[in-house]
Amino acid sequence: MTCSEVMGDNKDMKRKKALAIGFVIFFLFGCAHVVPKEVRKTVDQDIDIKALFKEPDAYRGKTVMLGGEILQLQNRKDGTYIEVLQRQLSSYGRPIIESKTLGRFMVLSKEFLDPAVFKKGKLLTVVGKVSGTIRGTIGEVEYRYPLIEATNLYLLERRSGPSVGVGIGFGFYHGF
Repeated sequence: MTCSEVMGDNKDMKRKKALAIGFVIFFLFGCAHVVPKEVRKTVDQDIDIKALFKEPDAYRGKTVMLGGEILQLQNRKDGTYIEVLQRQLSSYGRPIIESKTLGRFMVLSKEFLDPAVFKKGKLLTVVGKVSGTIRGTIGEVEYRYPLIEATNLYLLERRSGPSVGVGIGFGFYHGF
């Protein structure tokens, strides 16, 4: 019996090692939260998002994390306004497109944001302070948007198809 027969094929060992490293990298980076931990720590965790949409003025000055789909963007002298259709966030901070919406909210960024980058249909997670409301229209109907002054913006691409995960069993799930 030779040493290679006892120890196994060297190529096979390298293949197994590469596969193990690949899994570690996937789980470390593939499942990372969209928003860094130090930024998430600034978010007021006791805010009821449904109540925020009903009475934004009651939460003025509070730091929130919201997300959704960009509907439109307007650059004005005082900053960039982004109209967002709210969606529930996954446990990784990514908007879940299939989730119910509570309505629309407006994000104000003091910086110029390029409409070619922040385009309609892209996903956005925002951390910022509630600044009350801003009035606008949807078609011919007046609408009162919760206004969030952005401190951090995270632009995300839509994913094509469902994500597949393997754990105890096999299944489809949303998010990461």
